[in-house]
Amino acid sequence: MAKIIVEDIQGGSTGDVLTIPQSKATLNNQPVVGSTAGVLSHSPVAMPAAVSPANNRPLVGATDGTTSFSPVAMPAAVSAANNRPLVGATDGTTSFSPVAMPAADGTANKPLTTDGSGQLQFGAFPLPATSGSNGNYLSTDGTSTSWVPAPQANSLLSAEGLVYGTMVSTSAQGNSYSWGDWSSGGPWTTYRHDQFFTNATNYIQGFNMLLGDGHPNATSTNTTYVGNSGYEVQRLIQYANGNRVGWAGRDWYYQDNSTSYGGLSWRVLPIRNTSASAITINIAAMYTAYTTYNSASLGYFTPTNSSGTTYSTVTGGTWTQLQSTTSGNNTWATNSITVPAYTTILVVLNTAHAYQTTYRFTENSLFYNLHTTFSDANIICDLRMLYALHQARTPSATDTAANPEEIYTACATIFGDR
Repeated sequence: MAKIIVEDIQGGSTGDVLTIPQSKATLNNQPVVGSTAGVLSHSPVAMPAAVSPANNRPLVGATDGTTSFSPVAMPAAVSAANNRPLVGATDGTTSFSPVAMPAADGTANKPLTTDGSGQLQFGAFPLPATSGSNGNYLSTDGTSTSWVPAPQANSLLSAEGLVYGTMVSTSAQGNSYSWGDWSSGGPWTTYRHDQFFTNATNYIQGFNMLLGDGHPNATSTNTTYVGNSGYEVQRLIQYANGNRVGWAGRDWYYQDNSTSYGGLSWRVLPIRNTSASAITINIAAMYTAYTTYNSASLGYFTPTNSSGTTYSTVTGGTWTQLQSTTSGNNTWATNSITVPAYTTILVVLNTAHAYQTTYRFTENSLFYNLHTTFSDANIICDLRMLYALHQARTPSATDTAANPEEIYTACATIFGDR
């Protein structure tokens, strides 16, 4: 068989001599490539065997020398701005992100932030270089941050579970319900403890007196204060030593009221459910009544919220009566209350100073069996609310309006929302 062997070719009489490859390609689709010496050879990289299935698919190579069209398509146009990274879609297309990366490296450990218009930048202060220790929290000096140990849990606000406290106010004006001293007149001419939870007139007057002043918008007249006699108290916090808080058989003396009505007391115990489920508890109380207008009652306030359960979203609430009486020096009562999840209720005990003999009145105002009330670890005495009841005012209160919801929002502002 005849053979034609060609080792090189020349283009025209003066063209360069090109040396032909001496062997076949090692793979299909390997193109011929040249060198500056005119030596032609088969490229070790093979071209794809078929055209791209879509526009803008770049070539990618494998370690065996083959190439193929990438399943990821490059953008059809250039980036609209510098430093825009490529982002991919599930259909294999890519585009330039609308968020631009910083043009230069930043200081160590500074986090990326955005200016709100698509430009990422390094933050003004760096994060710590390490993760810190268990219980540490981030602290800043205005230019840098560091991990610092958590404060020791030694404040009363962190002692819930160890402290049971009530806030109590007393007044000598139970005997002056018809004087008009509760306010300037109108419907506010009588007050009855036994109707505190069921009658708006009595609830408004009673809650204002609980917070220290039955006529909080008075100017120079009708000074209806608690703590208005020698041994009376105004917004006093009393704590339990063991399982009781309050007093039993306390003597009150009124020299100007030897045989008539004595005074009144209002005591509140804030109880919080820290769990995600409602919990039913028992409240045990001892209280004193004397007559219709020196009566007694026990009940509680449950807040309602505009949304969620936090202090700051409380907009109102409901009062629920558990006990009431218009007679009897000593009454012992145990009642059950269901406390909603993540909610603080206000349990209120209203008691009277009962006449015993000339000048002398006695009173029982006592929560007991607190170890039973707080037997569930999720039920605590809400100390934040206790201090709010002790200190905060309700700016919207008047002699004709009481606003317990403002105690909750004030508590959020003063001691922190939860």
